[in-house]
Amino acid sequence: MALATQEPRDDAAPVRDFNVERDRFVAFAFSAAEILFELDSDRRITFSTGATAALLGRSADAFIGLAFEELIAPTDRRLVGELLHSARSRDRLDDMVVLFVGAEKDPVRLVLTGYFLGEMGGRYFLSLRRGHRRITILEADLPRDAESGLLKQESYSAVVAERLKSVGENGESCKFTILDLSENQDLCQRMDQDVSREWLTALGACVRAGSLNGDSAGSMGEDRYGLVHEVGLDVGALRQRIETCAREFDPDGLGITVETASVKLEKAALRETDVAKALVHTINRFCQDQGDSFTVKNLSQSFENLFEQARDNVSKFREILEKESFKPAFQPIVELHGQQPQHFEALARFHGAPEGLSPYELISFAEEVGLAPQFDIAMCRKVLEWLSAINGQGYKYVVAVNLSGRSIEVPAFAADLMDLIQEFDSVRDNLMFEITESAKVTDLAYVNDFVQRLRSAGHMVCLDDFGTGAAAFEYLRALQVDLIKIDGSYIKNAIANKSERILLKAMSGMLHELGIASVAEGIEDEVTLGFVKECGIRFGQGYLFGKPNTDIGAFDAPRPSLFVSKRPSAA
Repeated sequence: MALATQEPRDDAAPVRDFNVERDRFVAFAFSAAEILFELDSDRRITFSTGATAALLGRSADAFIGLAFEELIAPTDRRLVGELLHSARSRDRLDDMVVLFVGAEKDPVRLVLTGYFLGEMGGRYFLSLRRGHRRITILEADLPRDAESGLLKQESYSAVVAERLKSVGENGESCKFTILDLSENQDLCQRMDQDVSREWLTALGACVRAGSLNGDSAGSMGEDRYGLVHEVGLDVGALRQRIETCAREFDPDGLGITVETASVKLEKAALRETDVAKALVHTINRFCQDQGDSFTVKNLSQSFENLFEQARDNVSKFREILEKESFKPAFQPIVELHGQQPQHFEALARFHGAPEGLSPYELISFAEEVGLAPQFDIAMCRKVLEWLSAINGQGYKYVVAVNLSGRSIEVPAFAADLMDLIQEFDSVRDNLMFEITESAKVTDLAYVNDFVQRLRSAGHMVCLDDFGTGAAAFEYLRALQVDLIKIDGSYIKNAIANKSERILLKAMSGMLHELGIASVAEGIEDEVTLGFVKECGIRFGQGYLFGKPNTDIGAFDAPRPSLFVSKRPSAA
């Protein structure tokens, strides 16, 4: 029987094994980082290694004993402090771009990631690296509140959509929470100006620290804030943290009460992009609506109901597009002196639309959730197919199709539209376009380039919903079009107000001098008809001449159109 023999004892072996394991873990850490720090429970640096000299201007040993916050730029210190505080309950810090200051070096932005281990005496293990995290929104390019550092309302929706897209690609779920601080104005009034600013900075840091990547939080109107966060975030603890902080800043020690409303964003419920569209719509509506349905008492229920409704509407609208459950209804545009149709505007009528939404409201919803480009292409195809059929029977109808200003600003939309109209070359001379939602256009130069492409291809272009204010003249100067539709509300104001009447007549004369045809909308009675004719407006549209009808035969036959194709090859 063979006996096991014992190797000679090597007292150094455990030490060597430990060093090997240590070096292996350090190597793994450096595969994703350039600097490693260990902090004690007081957040002082107890271990430092990596490219500290290159990035922060000091050797690794020089950092031992320093408070970690000394490395952070003053603008980011409060936020990093809140991130480290929140890590005590969440264990880890997700990627967050932080501005670091180095000795005799310019400040540098590094991605901070870390972990908290309570069982090791409450120590933090942090890594720093250059580059950007997976979510690529450039913070410097987004408008923020100067005091809280939170994203402003106008930019926050875009960030929410970006965050959800990234989360969805990773197969994860997350939550969206609204914080309502209705007592915040009273709190700020009890403070002097400097303390108030410091409180708002602390508030912003608390909210951001709870959000994904420490930067998925923003304003949702006066004293309301939103954040996208992990499903496991303890929202109650975040609320208590804000309330505790408020009491500490309050000279009277009263603080505030924070109300919250949360909704889980499930990947399985809708495609990720549609969840983002529904949530962005809900945020925008929530911010705009000041009615009784959004009191603090029913905040949670209101937001969840709005989100569920928006999510259902996105799904139903996609189904309408896929099944082509809509058709064009026609409304005539007439020459006012003869009242005979010149051309017709195509308006959508839906089958299976969400209950309670008119066609106008449904299209507005599509614009808000980013589905307008798909719908505009689908509607244009419907009209071209109809023109092919009806004009093939000997008729010569000219029809204007609406294009949302929001669609036009989508780069791929122009190429899709041009491909479509070339597909229907035999009837495209009978197609006009109306630019709607022009008030939401942000890049007028880009939109004008698009308009000129349409005009060069032979299509008349009309600018819809035109007004009499300074902004209207800015659009007129920037966008070269063939027709202008004057909004019906301005017509009504001009009838009731002498100064508005003078402006309307002057605008009509100016359009005539520029060679732009003017169309008055909202003509419903003879009084309005007589007034717009007196103002020198040549064309009109409204219920006086006919309501939208899916049967174009319900209207008088059009006279030979004054709006013929602009194509050089056209007869």
